[in-house]
Amino acid sequence: MDFNTATLHRAADLIRSREVSPVELVEAHLARTKKLNPTLNAYVAIGEEPAMRDARAAEAEILDGRYRGPLHGVPISVKDIFNTTDMPTAFGQRSLSGFIPDHNAAIVERLREAGAVIIGKTNPLYGEYFPVPEVGLTRNPWNLDRLPGYSSSGSAAAVSSGCGLASVGSDGGGSVRYPAACTGLVGMKPTFGLVSRFGAALYGVPNDYVGPLTRTARDNATMLQVIAGFDPRDPFSANVAIPEYAEALTGDLAGVRVGVSTDYFWDFLHPEVEATVRRAIDQLGEAGCEIIEVPLPNIHRTNDIHTMLSEGETAGYFQPVMKDFPPETPNILYQRIHRGSKVLAADYIQAYAMRNKIRKELDAAFENVDVLATPSSILPPPPLGKYEFDHSGREWVIGDLASRLSRPLNTTGHPALSMNCGFTADGLPIGLQLVAANFGEATLLKVADGLEKATGGVERWPL
Repeated sequence: MDFNTATLHRAADLIRSREVSPVELVEAHLARTKKLNPTLNAYVAIGEEPAMRDARAAEAEILDGRYRGPLHGVPISVKDIFNTTDMPTAFGQRSLSGFIPDHNAAIVERLREAGAVIIGKTNPLYGEYFPVPEVGLTRNPWNLDRLPGYSSSGSAAAVSSGCGLASVGSDGGGSVRYPAACTGLVGMKPTFGLVSRFGAALYGVPNDYVGPLTRTARDNATMLQVIAGFDPRDPFSANVAIPEYAEALTGDLAGVRVGVSTDYFWDFLHPEVEATVRRAIDQLGEAGCEIIEVPLPNIHRTNDIHTMLSEGETAGYFQPVMKDFPPETPNILYQRIHRGSKVLAADYIQAYAMRNKIRKELDAAFENVDVLATPSSILPPPPLGKYEFDHSGREWVIGDLASRLSRPLNTTGHPALSMNCGFTADGLPIGLQLVAANFGEATLLKVADGLEKATGGVERWPL
């Protein structure tokens, strides 16, 4: 099989039928990762020894008739903010490069219970570390001079370059969806509380989320099926029934109601982004969807309140227990607590009220539509190392420009997905964002999978 262009689902089929062994598959992905990583800087740690241990164990179990499911023996990665007891967890800080936690993150536990083989930890590029992240910039496999997104950019670069078949990142303002858009992947920000945050260094309470990055919607459904679910160790975990996500992937989009915002999401767009996303919405219509205009008059206010709410609530949650923080606590958490402690009560209350108003507007919209469709980002992947932009007659910093269209859903908590919907004339990926009602991940995956099937999906990959 061609490991560079393989999907997780294809690899799983070959493992289940014993046409490919987990050892063979993991060895191939480790070899590719070691070859490409000096150029891409997607991984900050490659766990060859534990990966081969788990691959051999998976092979033995499968040969013994103990097949666990579609992740069994499949090589994946996780962002270097998730605790792993057999690989370093450094949170993007060189000073913690040798830190080994004493417990695994919840998503690591669940992935390994499903038989997945974690081959390494990916670069956690944080906005707070611009313009010089401690672990260096990750490069975009589609164009090495372009940014592959931020925060979960290492995960995105790894999957899109064939260095692992899936990854798990975190999304505090678009940090799964924006890298997915920049690298041609499917990136899911689930409903708040759907995926446990236990054992993850997340610094936005409650707007930071854990979600998978994959090549296809079906692969994303497979990953989400494993990592979703209640966890009493996470105080924000939602105790809800988890559907069989794969059952939604019928390819039939007849009658699906797709909402298109009449404002905000279409401001400041690069012409190729707008044309490509509108064409994708037309393709949804051609596949049987009903396209409906949806006004969202206050959605723009999320950019005014997102950071204040995130940092204020983070400070309120963590400040009382700061004395108990271990020495390896990442500096980014201290920075956010410090800034959040300066938020005025009057400002916070007004922002809190506005968030509730916007949530109600979105909830009302989902009484009339099944999903909202928007661009994932304003621009195609920007030049690597550029942090200030003069675009559409105004000045932008990369964080605000990149997260403008994704951040509103972190503020409200609704699930959102980015998927590839085409390319610029220069061959750079463009993302379509889909949004659903709370715990509507199956609907997002159904529409994304249906669009992939209607259009053929991404038929080319970089490198």
